[in-house]
Amino acid sequence: MKHKLKDINLDLIEYKLVQNSSINNNCKLINFTYSGEELEFQSPRVIIEKIVHENNKEFLILKILGNEACKCFCLKLFDLEKNINNKLNKNWFNDRLPINDVKSVFKGDCFTVKIPFKYSKPLINIYSHNGSLFNYYNLREGMEIICLLSINNIWINFDNSINYYLNVKEIKITKDI
Repeated sequence: MKHKLKDINLDLIEYKLVQNSSINNNCKLINFTYSGEELEFQSPRVIIEKIVHENNKEFLILKILGNEACKCFCLKLFDLEKNINNKLNKNWFNDRLPINDVKSVFKGDCFTVKIPFKYSKPLINIYSHNGSLFNYYNLREGMEIICLLSINNIWINFDNSINYYLNVKEIKITKDI
């Protein structure tokens, strides 16, 4: 269920360690739910800064615009990251096993989102500004888009760093170049 990010009550986020989730003894997986469901929310209008292929995964680096919606979006994600830090440090670990703060999806005025793939095929729908379907491979840097995003898990690496992805579920192109 899609939520307005600004209306999300961070106290309703639940964390659950996935038993036997260690991958090569290097990381622990923690499921992440909001009111018992996957957390889904919409981004504000953003610009595709770069399309990145890394470790057999694809990511979009999205640039924040200088408007109030983007400011609210960033502040709420920073609050979410702070909530993750507080919950995991307080409830999951103790002073003998400190963990590092969550690795932020933000770098300057950009943030990173992950495109889900299965068998080399993107698992998202993309709509053009007129509502028709759009081919993922025709996305270009400089396009203005809105994304439906989700978070469903976080993980703690071997170096005790906390990580998460903003996963793209859907994209709407608001302005083509």
